[in-house]
Amino acid sequence: MAWLVVSWVFSGSWAANAKKWMLKSGVVAAGTVLLLMPRYEVHSAPGDIQLASASPGIPDVGFQLRFAPSRIDFIDFSGLSGGFAEVYFGEHRVWYEGKELQKVRDFRLLPAPWGVRLLFNRPINTDQLVFAPGAGVAEGAGGVSIKISSYAFHLGRPRLFHD
Repeated sequence: MAWLVVSWVFSGSWAANAKKWMLKSGVVAAGTVLLLMPRYEVHSAPGDIQLASASPGIPDVGFQLRFAPSRIDFIDFSGLSGGFAEVYFGEHRVWYEGKELQKVRDFRLLPAPWGVRLLFNRPINTDQLVFAPGAGVAEGAGGVSIKISSYAFHLGRPRLFHD
């Protein structure tokens, strides 16, 4: 882009070259966007869920979540449900590495079509968590399952064909 501006200024006849400059800059801009096109991906893996057992500083309520050590941006719970107010504003608690995370500052629980989503404000790296849903969030008849997910952002040439 800088080369186009400098060549346009030194060409002498700006008005005559304006259309040519616009065409060149459009081609360069389109090529740059295609080469540096951002791609967002979500990587997901199943996890194991069981009733939490008593640990020091952590009550024996809720669920003990276990999964392969990984970076986590959010966890989807299939089979948990509740009204919007109970899910979004409820008194949910999460423990990570023995410390309790703070609602709003560290995580949010969001309603979703399949159940609820536990969304972390910053990615965490762990292989287990304890999650205690607040009142009004109930387990369905089919049980609860989880899916651990993380976001990925890439720059580079776009993938035209996906697997």
